Amino acid sequence: MYIHTPFVSRINAPFVRFPPFNGPNINLLEHPEINDPKYIDFDATCFMMLTKDLPTLFGIMVRPANCKVLGRDLPEFDDWLYVISEPIVVKMYVGSDEHQRAAFKDELVNILHPGFNMTLACSSDSLTLSRNQGNVLISAMSDALHFLGARVCQISLFGMK
Repeated sequence: MYIHTPFVSRINAPFVRFPPFNGPNINLLEHPEINDPKYIDFDATCFMMLTKDLPTLFGIMVRPANCKVLGRDLPEFDDWLYVISEPIVVKMYVGSDEHQRAAFKDELVNILHPGFNMTLACSSDSLTLSRNQGNVLISAMSDALHFLGARVCQISLFGMK
């Protein structure tokens, strides 16, 4: 287990952008192509969940994202940060430009290192969190993300038969 420690965030504004829960093809009469097999991917799913609930999905350890895992997704999620890449992809909105994402990554690393004794090196790619290949405690990651204002994340599962 880890010790809960107080943190002071240097991020000034909470993250406000949140995609709508309705997709582009809600009305099947207006969009008959949604039932066309070339548009349907039964081998993938994406859903939203609270970052505080990540430990119930993952268990104990996760691998911070060190690369982008490409899957079929809506364009609204193109600028979301890849936070976890194995065993399931977790993305979250932490800002719309490289500077905001870099500030968030720096803040997350600064919380995880002294507070939870975890060392991560930020990735030079603005859309991936880390350069590391090691595992981290999901409970620590979840607490740090929640503390920084990232309350909601997107979970993506694909390639599983």
